[in-house]
Amino acid sequence: MKIETTARLREEHIEHLDRAAEMLRVTRTALIVEIMGRMMKEHARRTASSGRVRYQDDAKTGWRPVHFSIYQREYDFFQEMRKFYRCSVSRLIAIAVQRHLWAVLKAMTSAKTEEDADNYPFKHHVFSLQTLEGAVCWKIYWGFPVDHRTIIQPAPG
Repeated sequence: MKIETTARLREEHIEHLDRAAEMLRVTRTALIVEIMGRMMKEHARRTASSGRVRYQDDAKTGWRPVHFSIYQREYDFFQEMRKFYRCSVSRLIAIAVQRHLWAVLKAMTSAKTEEDADNYPFKHHVFSLQTLEGAVCWKIYWGFPVDHRTIIQPAPG
């Protein structure tokens, strides 16, 4: 299932995305998903345990809504990044354009090995619910641990 969503981006970021998408012969949406996957890998540095969600500056001009359609799993990841990084999805996309677009262009235009081809960041997503002394605990996995048994806990008693 696909989710229709919108981000608010600066004209310059939209232009960079569109030029890169044209060069790579992919959709703007595919490029957004790719650069956001790279943002996920910054989790150790970007995760914030408190504070408000940060948005982009509120300049009155130079902004445009960008509509795109992504799979449910990608939408869920974007929303989790919003929560854990405490940044709006629009801000995360803007940061990803600045930080990762060039690397994506370089990677996608260079020769790839078969090993590189399976680098899709949104493939493995697991939720685990546990109640611990009356507290509800959610574990969210972005990828699978090497030992898959650590995800599945035996039912109590």
